[in-house]
Amino acid sequence: MKECVTKGRCHLYIEDVEKFRAILSEIDDEDTLSSITKVFKALSDPTRIQILYLLQKGDLCVCEMESILEKPQSTLSHHLSILKNTDLIKPRKEGIWIYYTLLKPDIVKFIDFFNPKDTLKKINVIK
Repeated sequence: MKECVTKGRCHLYIEDVEKFRAILSEIDDEDTLSSITKVFKALSDPTRIQILYLLQKGDLCVCEMESILEKPQSTLSHHLSILKNTDLIKPRKEGIWIYYTLLKPDIVKFIDFFNPKDTLKKINVIK
């Protein structure tokens, strides 16, 4: 007979608990959880989401983003630093300009999943 671990409150058995623990063991170390949490925190700001959408179409420098987003350089630098620290974007220096590249394009597809306007389809990034 299966042993219920919740003392009859629900039907969770020891075998099931072990299966769930095995699933969690794949992500249940401090570094992995911290990394995942940092990405979600990085995605929690509208300006950073706009930057990711822009970089989906190609590399941009800060001055181009300033013009497009109408935000000051200091604000953009702050947001770019957060995105860079989560390995979502990468800077590339060309002369005196620093261009930013989207390293994980699928993150924008993930964001767009929650966007009822299907932005990526409209800008011809996905079909």
